[in-house]
Amino acid sequence: MMRLKLATKLGLLLFALLSLLYLLLVAVLYVSFSRSLAAQVAEDLLHRGHGHAEVLGRRWGEEALHHVAEMERQTGLIAAVVDRTGTVLAQSDPLAPEQVRYLKVDARAAVHREGVVVTRNWRTEPYIVTWSPVFRHGEWVATVVLFEPTEPLRRDLAAFKWASCVAFAFMTVLSLALTAVLSKRLTEPLREMTAVTSAIAEGDYSQRVDVRGSDEIACLAASINRMADSLQAYRAQQSAFLADVSHELRTPLTYIQGYSEALKKGYGDEAQRRAMAETIHREASRLTRLLQDLFALVRMEEPSFQLHREPVNLGQTVEAVVARMAPAFQDKGIALTVEAAGEPLWVDGDAARLEQVWINLLDNARRHTPAGGRVTVRLFREAGEAVVEVRDTGEGIPPEELPRIWERLYRVEKSRSRTHGGAGLGLAIVKRIVELHGGRVGAESECGKGATFIVRLPLRPA
Repeated sequence: MMRLKLATKLGLLLFALLSLLYLLLVAVLYVSFSRSLAAQVAEDLLHRGHGHAEVLGRRWGEEALHHVAEMERQTGLIAAVVDRTGTVLAQSDPLAPEQVRYLKVDARAAVHREGVVVTRNWRTEPYIVTWSPVFRHGEWVATVVLFEPTEPLRRDLAAFKWASCVAFAFMTVLSLALTAVLSKRLTEPLREMTAVTSAIAEGDYSQRVDVRGSDEIACLAASINRMADSLQAYRAQQSAFLADVSHELRTPLTYIQGYSEALKKGYGDEAQRRAMAETIHREASRLTRLLQDLFALVRMEEPSFQLHREPVNLGQTVEAVVARMAPAFQDKGIALTVEAAGEPLWVDGDAARLEQVWINLLDNARRHTPAGGRVTVRLFREAGEAVVEVRDTGEGIPPEELPRIWERLYRVEKSRSRTHGGAGLGLAIVKRIVELHGGRVGAESECGKGATFIVRLPLRPA
């Protein structure tokens, strides 16, 4: 089955609507014109007949009768004057048989002094006929009968219909041309969008739709461009993410494979073999943490992921994590302190996920703070939000790197992350958890002066 193009459908629809409107207009005009024309002819006949009747009423006689007949003979109308019995007293022309039956005037003629229209059906009757009564000294003595042929009226209306058909043909050509132009202008952007979206579907994310105007089609084109921008950015992020994951996996796997082969072949003495085994264990643990973090981040980025929300005392979750991680800070010689808020800070959140935020931030601070340094956790209320700051005295972050530290697998310096054992996922997990809670993250730093990581969460309504 052949499928019609959108332009063809629109053109046919527009043509059908225009044709319907035109036909309705012609029908209304035809009915109105035919009625008004027939009414005008009947009114003119009544007026002429009434004029003759008044003259005959004042000047009754052979001369007046002859005068009426002669006047109508010159106009082309057919006139007859009959008495009350139907006897013809005067006539402008010989009467045809179909006219004689109208000479039997009944009492209707006397009732309507202005005259009466006997028939006005121009479609089926050959004449429009009127009766105009003649009164003399208050007595009805005769009737003026006028005949107007309906053939000229039918010719006029036939000419009107012919002109309407010609106009319809002209309108058809014009409307088809107009619909072709309009349909092309309307569907050309749609064809362009089809080509662009097909290219995007095949992986060419550089294609864009030319946005013209501000109508609905322009809005659709802008939406397609925004979608292409998002897909292009997502594709770039995905490629970078896969490259980073490959790199992160390749390094520990290289260590594990190399040292395991060395152990298998019995290289080195006991101390060397123990060192190789420790390296394998360390890299395997690092690989496990990396995969766990990746799995957790992927889960949290799924639309179906749900937090287990409940009223949470933010200070208690921070203090619990600080108590749990204090030994690791002591082992490295780092002072860890908490500046609690003067009041409980309650939020609607997932306690376990929020604890993961504090663990990641504190672990990040511990790894980047040298022995003898200090890490401070500060809680306070500000502008209807609960704020948690984690400040360290580590090496700091270059200002130009701050906007990117929350990206997945992003490392300020690859050697720095390798030295400190980070994989670049901890801060990305922090950002995702905080955003799921409707909060915001931020960071401030100067190279050599440490860094401050800030978490803002909406307070629970009182």
